[in-house]
Amino acid sequence: MIKGIRPLLLALIVLSSVFLPGCSNTGRASAELSYTLRAQNSEIFLQNLSTGKLLNLTNHSSDDFWQTWSPDGRYMAFTSNRSTDLEVWILDLQKEETFNFSLSSTSDDGWPAWSPDGKTIAFSSNRDGTYDIWLRNGDGTGLVNLTKGPGDDGMPAWSPDGRQLAFVSDRTGNNEIYIIGRDGLLPRQITTDPGADISPAWSPDGKKIAFVSNRMQNQEIYIYDLATEQTTNFSNNLGNDETPAWSPDGKTITFVSDRADNQWDIYRQDVATGNIERLTNDDLQEWKPAWKPR
Repeated sequence: MIKGIRPLLLALIVLSSVFLPGCSNTGRASAELSYTLRAQNSEIFLQNLSTGKLLNLTNHSSDDFWQTWSPDGRYMAFTSNRSTDLEVWILDLQKEETFNFSLSSTSDDGWPAWSPDGKTIAFSSNRDGTYDIWLRNGDGTGLVNLTKGPGDDGMPAWSPDGRQLAFVSDRTGNNEIYIIGRDGLLPRQITTDPGADISPAWSPDGKKIAFVSNRMQNQEIYIYDLATEQTTNFSNNLGNDETPAWSPDGKTITFVSDRADNQWDIYRQDVATGNIERLTNDDLQEWKPAWKPR
């Protein structure tokens, strides 16, 4: 497992400010799934699972990856090296315009996560030296370092009520999952395994957190129950499984896996039954599925 936040960001590539109105979530389920497709470079695509239609959203010669959606589905924030360093960019799907959101020419910024109320974007940045979780309002104001301290922090994920964030930190010398409130006080460590734990994803009801761990040597999707503090192996496969994303109704988890033909494809697994469906099957490499709200 690669330790440290910048190596993780760079590994995802290998494998003016914008003023945004508040966005409200309609709560409806989505049949559109976005993901990174890696060929000569990394692009973010949107696929309609009902019709099979595939649309290249970023369409740029740079590497674009790790997307997050505004709750109303109009905007998509993502990480890109199109300005040489890594920055958070935002695509307005209605206007078909893209803007540099993080605007820091001397640091790396990435892993954006949109708050449930649509007003704030969390992201990881080393603009203060180490990688920390930062918050910035959509109108360009209120830039705050939330996790300033030892070690590198990345991969923020909002709780459904917007009061907390889960994130990855190596502050103890190992990648573990933490939870912190919006006040930035007293982060709580929820994983303590010698394996590396990354990519937290909160369930829509706020009761569980899915994450990736190599505690059984290969990369698997695990689920942590916040009430019982118990962890279960969800994907439980000999292949490597990465980047979990809960469906809007919380009934399935979508993720990428190399379990077949050593190809990274997208799978969807039922949380209750364990039944699994392969959503992509091609010679390219898919990464980081994320459901588009509608």
